[in-house]
This record gives sequence, structure tokens and C-alpha cells, in this order.
Amino acid sequence: MRIQDALNKGEIPRSEIEILLSSILKKDKTWVIAHNDSDLNEQEMNQLDMYINRRKDNEPIAYITGEKEFYERPFIVTNDVLVPRPSTEYLIEATMKFINNKESKTIDADTDIVIWSKRYSDTVPTTIVDIGTGSGCIAITLAYEFPKLNIIATDISKNALRCAEQNIKKHNMESRIKLREGDGISAVSGLTEPFVLVSNPPYIPKNEEVQIDVSSYEPHIALFSGSDGGDLIKELIYESNKNPYCVGFCMECRTDHVTI
Repeated sequence: MRIQDALNKGEIPRSEIEILLSSILKKDKTWVIAHNDSDLNEQEMNQLDMYINRRKDNEPIAYITGEKEFYERPFIVTNDVLVPRPSTEYLIEATMKFINNKESKTIDADTDIVIWSKRYSDTVPTTIVDIGTGSGCIAITLAYEFPKLNIIATDISKNALRCAEQNIKKHNMESRIKLREGDGISAVSGLTEPFVLVSNPPYIPKNEEVQIDVSSYEPHIALFSGSDGGDLIKELIYESNKNPYCVGFCMECRTDHVTI
């Protein structure tokens, strides 16, 4: 079978087949499209059929390929962590403005999703604390952007921390990022230097319906948080506000959580 024939199978969108083939062939999408007359061998065809069947069962493409791009860099993704989303790239932008320009405001990231920044003091942070790091994409991206700052990445899930550790090694950030297991800000209770809290916490109300590929495959502990979605957000705000070393926070949340 030629690549062109595979792209026209029609069982799932062509754009998704391009991504799957790119993963199977270990080539970028541009190569796949440009070499559509190339033949696939039997192993590649069988793997593509398996991938397509998984996608037809609504499994996220990132879990099928084991990788997702975030801020123009590749990250390993397992089903123990959320799939990185474009809206979270705004969290990186907001954190950069918070640290570089002492700017703190609410910015739109997606429909009903905002990045909420709030400053408690004008002290310049020496550390970034990423609460609920998941794949580690936020912490690693911020380590690239702020080479002189310390980075601490925390998560309550051991399996998520394993995924983050893989990505830290992939990006050669072992000397830059410290991983800690723990719930919320308690994971950095012994920290005695000024820090900014950065987080993409769970913020979906527990009874809200979400897309089937999200509800069936992504970790619910990283998605849902109480009846209004704000349980962990309230906790993080309360704990960070009373911590004498926290200079403020940048957080992804729902629009209505900003009033919490």
C-alpha cells in the first residue's frame, strides 16, 4: 500500500492519519505528505490499522503515538497524564510576563478558560513551583525560558512523576528541575525562597459531561475538582496566600473561578 492510499482510507480524518503515519515512519508530516507515492511495508500497514482502530475507539492520538508537541517541543505522553493542550501555552506566556514585567492580569486562553495571574508582592521570584506537573511540559518549558531560575515540579501521582522524569531526561533538564511527590502546595512546605506558583489544576465540575476521548482515557484526578470545579483552586489560593515566600500565582482555570 502506498502512503497516498493509506491517507485516503477514510476511517478517520486524513489529518489524523498523517500524524499516525508520521509516528510510525518516524518522519515529520511534511515528509509524509511529500512522499505519498512511497510504499508501506506489511509491518507498517499492520501498525497503522491497529492505530486507526484505537483512534476509532476514541483514544486520544497523543496516547496512541506516545507523544505530543507543546510550545514547539515534543513531550512523552502516557495515559497517566493529561494531554498537553494549546490553552496551556498561554500559561507559559502569562508566567513570562509575571516574572519579566511584574504583570499580573487575567487573559483568555480558550472558550470559558482563562489564565489567572495574581501578585502578592513585588519580590522577584528565584523559584518556579509547578503544582500538578503531569507530563512536566510546563516545568520544562519554563526551565528553557528561565535558565537562571530554580524549578520544582510536583504531583500527587507517582505514575505522572515517572512520565515527567522521562521528559526531564529527554530534554536534559535533570540539573534544572526537582521533582516532588505531594498534594498541592504542601509538597514545597519547606521552601524558604521567593517563588511563583504555576499550575494547570483540575477545574472541571465533577458532574459535567466532557468529550468521550477525555472522559474515557484521561486521568480524572487531573480533570475534575468538586461540584463547581474549584476545590483545588480554592485550596491553592488559600495556601499560597498565607505562604510568606509565595510572591503570587499564574493558574489556568474557568472564567467563573476568577471570582473565588
